Amino acid sequence: MIPAAMTPEVVAAGINAGAAWAQEREFPDFVGWADLAHSPDDTLRVLQSRVRREPIHWSRIQARKDSSQGYRPFWIADPYEEALLRISMDGVADVIDRALGGEVMSYRLKSRSPGWAMHDHRYPHSITKELARLHAD
Repeated sequence: MIPAAMTPEVVAAGINAGAAWAQEREFPDFVGWADLAHSPDDTLRVLQSRVRREPIHWSRIQARKDSSQGYRPFWIADPYEEALLRISMDGVADVIDRALGGEVMSYRLKSRSPGWAMHDHRYPHSITKELARLHAD
């Protein structure tokens, strides 16, 4: 993303959507995203400097998933890096969602850019059940 396109409004929308998502994911991070939302102008300055600096750094961790018997790898980034990735995707999230056919139900957008958000992974299951019920009637 070109730093000039990162306006305070786009950053605030991305942070708000990311904070909601961070509460639902497998490893919630309430504090990091709350810090980003506390001062959007400061967050914007940090994000702009990181765009110029270097690529996003991800860390690999081994963790137990709630429903599994063992450990599996997860990739995590600090909240600034995640916010940068989310805000960078603002320009393409809508295009990708529109390009998907009607048969694709998983991870569809529930709100558009700026501040896009996807439906929970359980959402298509509820649609499928409802369609099956309607078809059976």
